[in-house]
Amino acid sequence: MKYLQFRKPAAQAAGPYAYQLRVCLLLLLSRSALSDGVSTWESIGPRAQDGGPAARANLEHILAAGKRSIWVTSGTGASWMTEDGGRTWKYVELVSKRTEVGGLLFLDDRAGWLVGAMGGKAVVASTFDAGKNWEFKHSVVEFHTSVLSDMQFFSKKAGIAVGGGEFDAGPRSLIAVTSDGGATWKNTLLKTDDPQPVLRRVLYQSKSLIWASGGKSIYLSKDGGASWQLRYRDTDAVDLTSLAIVDGTGIFAVGGWGLVLRSRDSGGTWEKVKLPPTVTKQYLSAITFSDASHGWICGDHGTILSTKDGGDTWQEEATGRSELLRSVAVLGNQVFAVGDGLIVIRRPI
Repeated sequence: MKYLQFRKPAAQAAGPYAYQLRVCLLLLLSRSALSDGVSTWESIGPRAQDGGPAARANLEHILAAGKRSIWVTSGTGASWMTEDGGRTWKYVELVSKRTEVGGLLFLDDRAGWLVGAMGGKAVVASTFDAGKNWEFKHSVVEFHTSVLSDMQFFSKKAGIAVGGGEFDAGPRSLIAVTSDGGATWKNTLLKTDDPQPVLRRVLYQSKSLIWASGGKSIYLSKDGGASWQLRYRDTDAVDLTSLAIVDGTGIFAVGGWGLVLRSRDSGGTWEKVKLPPTVTKQYLSAITFSDASHGWICGDHGTILSTKDGGDTWQEEATGRSELLRSVAVLGNQVFAVGDGLIVIRRPI
């Protein structure tokens, strides 16, 4: 920030207080201009006394469960939930200490799904009592090493989970699809030349159109997950971490080295989005939009970027944090971000 300098005029014909009044007005106007559009991020994260491994937990996800509950989770199964907007938190251990949690999703305030790995094998588990008890619904036990990283449900019947691993035929992307509410799951192994085969994110555009990303690649399924087409592959050494769909046909993807990709035609063509020079090399973890105009990206060194014009331009916001922020989400009329060191921050939209 540049400091404004004022010089007292040689003559003060307007009276002894005119100069002081002018200075006060200029200071107020300049402060208003500097603060215009700048939002304050508030820290509301759980504390050590709220239970669990608070000192070493790195939060990876934030999500809503029904109308009141907000959950934050780590990859080790350590999770916290709040029902009062973050004033108080309750520690919850998901499934077991041996479970590596890739993703968590609640369909309402009680029914939820979890994907991840246990003993090196990809697993899917469900709960119907707000996370108090979990039941394993699907386990990819026939393969060597595998993990599921993310899942989405289009309805209470149609769902999909994505991940990857090392199999008999070599590295493969892993896709598990259910059409009966999770009673049964069908595995698909996607052969890929991507050196990083694990798919990190999956997103429904409609019941039949599904997007998935990870490594250097973005894929599209037009038949509900039965088959997949490569829609983008980056030649640089980046890791695509997150996806967002905007206004029907707009697709955004973010990743390492400050990469933000945009398609305006449902994945037909892609362009790299220009960012502020201070974040061009940052690792970007997640992207989300609240509507066709307003969106947020989070990443390394406490980075938060926001847009008010549908992603045409992005501005960096001051968060006061230096940790890696791993996930950003819009819940109600607020936007939240979570990250390393049990960080949970929020601000009004």
